[in-house]
Amino acid sequence: MSAIRAVGLVPHRERGDAAELAKHAASWLSDRGVAVRVPEPDAAAAGLQHLAAPVDAFAAGLDIVLSLGGDGTMLRTVDLVYEAGVPVLGVNVG
Repeated sequence: MSAIRAVGLVPHRERGDAAELAKHAASWLSDRGVAVRVPEPDAAAAGLQHLAAPVDAFAAGLDIVLSLGGDGTMLRTVDLVYEAGVPVLGVNVG
């Protein structure tokens, strides 16, 4: 079993709860030495600009992505990372 080194976060752009959860997860992961990335459009909406990654480079090297929202956020997350084979964990916020 390998250690998780890089995690992607995709919060729903219009749900404050998703943004707060993303901020908490980013802080928790960063405190433990895990690199965190958020796609640029989602990072801006969640107040996580310091973690923004270009959409076309977001998936590269990620160990897992957390989708924080609902069905639409999950579908968008899968679309972002499926070609790279990154596993997705969905968290229903709502």
